[in-house]
Amino acid sequence: MKMLKVSQCKKNLDFKPQAPWPKSLPCFSWGDQLVCDFTAPPEKFAIDLKSDETDLTSLFIDLYKSLSLAELARLIEANDRHFIFEATELNSLIEKNSLRPSESLRELFEKLVQTPLHFQNWTSDRKLGAKELFILKALTDISEVNSLLEQIAHKGPSRQFGNQILENAIELFLMSTDLNSILCRTDETCENWCLRLEKMRNPMLTSKTQEKQKDLAHLPWPKFIHARVIQSEASLVNEVRLQYRNIGDFKRNIEALQKIQTEIEAQGISPK
Repeated sequence: MKMLKVSQCKKNLDFKPQAPWPKSLPCFSWGDQLVCDFTAPPEKFAIDLKSDETDLTSLFIDLYKSLSLAELARLIEANDRHFIFEATELNSLIEKNSLRPSESLRELFEKLVQTPLHFQNWTSDRKLGAKELFILKALTDISEVNSLLEQIAHKGPSRQFGNQILENAIELFLMSTDLNSILCRTDETCENWCLRLEKMRNPMLTSKTQEKQKDLAHLPWPKFIHARVIQSEASLVNEVRLQYRNIGDFKRNIEALQKIQTEIEAQGISPK
């Protein structure tokens, strides 16, 4: 078994994994490339796992059972600078994390790594998917909304509220709305912030509709199902979006929707 000191290893693959490497586990490398425990002290030894019997992609999958969208984006950015993974290996790693490699996804990764790290970690904590973050691709210069993204990370809204805040806030910004008026007000809750932005984005919403939005948001939606009240031409409708990674997720979400239907019927929740 070959071992190197961390001081002898390169950290070209340091993608700033969100979860700290367990202190009880040894440090590993792929040749002289460190693949985990990137903050280990220089004197610590790393076990070199490079061999003809495995590959770097398989090793990463073993070390990191699942990577968030932001972690994948940072890993790909690191590889773009140092060319350690082959393109086919990266695609395989993306697919192992339930994503489909595409030019559009690569463009999203490029935008996401430009956002503040705190915001990236928030998207990881809330398990936001590619569809929820595609709104970032509409921005020419991410830094123009850094204060907004930092504020979202600091306030830490739920996945549903956070997704709606992000979408409406960026759409308002792209409509030339003053950023200061979009930012969260002092002592404003995430829920109230979300409702205010929704009203700014859709000024025809009535106070009754805001209450319906509030009722809708409090239903026990599963993590891959999102609902909101939206305008459709001259009327208001409840929009429900379903995302799933595999047929098992799809079946579980359909079962969950049946329970939500019972709640909606019992509470009489309607956009009208």
